[in-house]
Amino acid sequence: MTVRRAPLTVPVAFVLALFALVLAAPASDAFAQCTPGPELCDGIDNDCDGSVDEVKGTRYVAVSGSDDGGANLCTGPASPCATITHAALAACVNETISLAPGTYVQDAVVAKSGIVVDSSGSSLDTRLQGTGAGDVVQILASGVTWNGIEVSGGPAGACIRVGDAAHPDVRNVSIQNNPVHSCAVGILFDSTGSPTSGGWNRVLDTIVRNHLGSGQPNSGTGVLLVGGSGKLELKLGQLRDNDGPGLRVVAPPPGGVSATIRVVGVSVTGNGRGTQADGRSALEFSGASDVVVEGNDIAGHVGLTGLVDGGAVRLDAVAGASILCNRVRDGEHGVAALNGTTGVSVLSNRFAGNTATALTPAGAPRSGAATG
Repeated sequence: MTVRRAPLTVPVAFVLALFALVLAAPASDAFAQCTPGPELCDGIDNDCDGSVDEVKGTRYVAVSGSDDGGANLCTGPASPCATITHAALAACVNETISLAPGTYVQDAVVAKSGIVVDSSGSSLDTRLQGTGAGDVVQILASGVTWNGIEVSGGPAGACIRVGDAAHPDVRNVSIQNNPVHSCAVGILFDSTGSPTSGGWNRVLDTIVRNHLGSGQPNSGTGVLLVGGSGKLELKLGQLRDNDGPGLRVVAPPPGGVSATIRVVGVSVTGNGRGTQADGRSALEFSGASDVVVEGNDIAGHVGLTGLVDGGAVRLDAVAGASILCNRVRDGEHGVAALNGTTGVSVLSNRFAGNTATALTPAGAPRSGAATG
């Protein structure tokens, strides 16, 4: 015997109500539909390709560009942004910001790691002129490269600042192929940390010149290290015609270290001539250790009468310095080792046309001979 069951019937009103509830319920992550859009650096897969905040390549900036109220992502040369700061905010880590030739009147902040700020032309036709409000360029993250851009116009600050007390231990920064001039300080390294950790900070083939003394401490200095900074290499390039020292390393604060500093193959000429600056030597190291000055041409540094503050290299309470194969000429003293400086090697240098002694004081520790 076959039993037949009547078909199950569901009221139409019930089905419609259930369907309305489904539509009103929020979609779960498992069933959410991805709508592709521009990839942003926000931890979300905006372009629906399965990757988050992936490197996209290059962001573009031009004098004629527009930040579009912060909406422009700067991803195309046909629609560039106007400011370096906005492009750096829009960029993901390890991207390149390409500047079209021109003169930019703005200050810039780069606070993401691995960013490369590069001129699409040369430093002869790509210039960043500061607003005068403070530092022209602030690099506040590690691994940044600043290449081929002339920087000037910061009488109240540094042309380029690397790190600060709020952003310490900035490492692996490369500043290369840039003329840097007409600021209170040329390049300032602030609190960049212990040289025993992290990579080198480097200033390569860069002209640091004509920085302006104002009577304020350290003003007019070409390259300045403060707050405990080290593992720095200055190679090739020029430190010239700054009102204050070409390079100054300020004694670190308690617990800080300024060490592993290399100055190699640099032309250091005519610094310390400004009457409003507080130093006259080419290269000044205070409270530092593991210093190497090698293969440089150091010329034309004359101090004030009766003071040992003009000359090639001033070592103040330094522990370990090698002064090697330099040409030291037409200045005051050659190497001044003062205030408990120890472990100084002065080897194979040539001293010519200086008005004071090659080594001051005469009984300072050294090895080898000063020639010339």
